Amino acid sequence: MAGSWKFWVGAVAVACMLAGLMPLQAQSWADPVNWESVPAPKKTSDVTYFPESAPGYTPTSQLLDVYQNAGVAKGTKTPVLMYIHGGGWMNGKRPASYSGFKAWLAAGFSVVNVEYRLVETIPTATAPAAVQDIGCALAWVKKNADAYGFDANRVVTYGTSAGGHLSLMAAVLPKGNDIDLPQCRDQAKVVAVLDFYGPYHLEPRFPGAYIGATKRWMGTDPQPSLQELEYKMSPSTYVRKGVPPVFQAHGDADPTVPYQASVDLKEDLDKVGVKNAFDTVPGGLHGHWTPEQNERVQMDSLKFLQLVGVIP
Repeated sequence: MAGSWKFWVGAVAVACMLAGLMPLQAQSWADPVNWESVPAPKKTSDVTYFPESAPGYTPTSQLLDVYQNAGVAKGTKTPVLMYIHGGGWMNGKRPASYSGFKAWLAAGFSVVNVEYRLVETIPTATAPAAVQDIGCALAWVKKNADAYGFDANRVVTYGTSAGGHLSLMAAVLPKGNDIDLPQCRDQAKVVAVLDFYGPYHLEPRFPGAYIGATKRWMGTDPQPSLQELEYKMSPSTYVRKGVPPVFQAHGDADPTVPYQASVDLKEDLDKVGVKNAFDTVPGGLHGHWTPEQNERVQMDSLKFLQLVGVIP
């Protein structure tokens, strides 16, 4: 097999669909050939999602693009794939087109493609700024669900690298936390996470911790407040029974975010009985996978989303 993919429900491990042990419903997205022929979505660009009244309002950075699915029946409420780009919370930008989202568009999703505050552009945008921005993007989705035909109760957060970390944080932060801004607490419901090689532990004491850009994102707080912030910004702090299902993909030769981070996340999810799948890319680096590897991982993510009831 080209990679490893299993899902867990409680303590019971079940061989994945790729092994042919579970029949896949006949869906158009099940054939990657159909991904290339998805109708071009309707794009709405550069939408400011952050409330002007909230602290940290920076309209040049807090932007999103919407790709409304053009292949669904009129009046159909679509699930939402919220994509969060990487870049170590310091740099990077959202993709300029929908080409990387075709697999999920074929499965009926509309896409919300989010930009957020980055430390290189805004030096004061240290933690928790990016986490707060994603929370406000989720609040925007709920507020504007009718205008864009979204199903606000069916949002999947999807992120790569630092975006994987943010996609997890958006899903696992408990209600009533002291991180989300008051103006952005009424959020769309995250029902699953696609975490592609994202940091999990930000506390250096853990073997799988991501050190890299974490120090700069944390800012200049002295100890012990720095340790407290690292703890609060780690998804590992909030993993518990009842959090949304998680699909992970990670190259086992990643030189940037330790592969161990995803191993640890999977172990923690298993311990509390959260449905999850872990797709290892053998020899894979920090993204930059082959077209064949990318196709396999995307297909596996769709099978997982079907398995947990997000898509038919």
